[in-house]
Amino acid sequence: MIFLDLLIWSYSKYLLSLSKKFQSYMKDFNDIYIQEISEKNYESPSGLVFVHMDEVQKDVDYARKRLQDVNNQSWGFLQPEVDQMKSEIRKLIDRFREFYSNPIDNHQMTAQQVHILISEQLCRIKRMVCVLDPEFTTVKSFDKKSSNHYNMIRGYWINDDGERVRSISRNVGNSESSLTDLVEKIIKINSQYKVVQEPGNVLGLKPDLMVSDEKDKWLVEIKSSNWDNIIRSFVSFELWKMYKEIYDLLN
Repeated sequence: MIFLDLLIWSYSKYLLSLSKKFQSYMKDFNDIYIQEISEKNYESPSGLVFVHMDEVQKDVDYARKRLQDVNNQSWGFLQPEVDQMKSEIRKLIDRFREFYSNPIDNHQMTAQQVHILISEQLCRIKRMVCVLDPEFTTVKSFDKKSSNHYNMIRGYWINDDGERVRSISRNVGNSESSLTDLVEKIIKINSQYKVVQEPGNVLGLKPDLMVSDEKDKWLVEIKSSNWDNIIRSFVSFELWKMYKEIYDLLN
């Protein structure tokens, strides 16, 4: 028994000496990946134009100008949700670095357990990258029965094995009404606001959506020229919903 323990100890020392030898020229791809995503800028245009009702009441003409400006894109009342996404990935990166860079002798973990834990943490981080920087494809199609053109949107995810897989498929028409339905879904999934499509004349303005709760009221304009950004936002929020369901982050 003593001989066996001595043999295991000697072999462990041998492996450790090999590790130190190779560390001088081997690349740590996990560390490189974490560094790359920590330096990445996750700011992105929403594709949506938000104007708060307070702005309308103060200056209708200025509010009209802001509502019609396709470049006046923001997250409006969805900003806290976007902030939570960014906070989540920062937290995951910090947690990974703390575990990955510090000794774990006292935890009595096997090499297999360490490998599994690293893989799980990397998988979760990669999923958050999918949320903040979504990868998706758009395939233009034509339905012969209805004679309508539409777009097949496919969003990608990371499965439990760390592999990139398709997880979202949705048909979106070319009309502004199809985009409006998509935006309404984004709002309803991520907030408690009530949505009214084409609310008519609002102090001289005719927004695509009026969104409100007990305290706030927002006007939302949806521009077809911002199509790509709106689709990107939709995929991002759909994947965020999946992420929160997997990791029990839903309120």
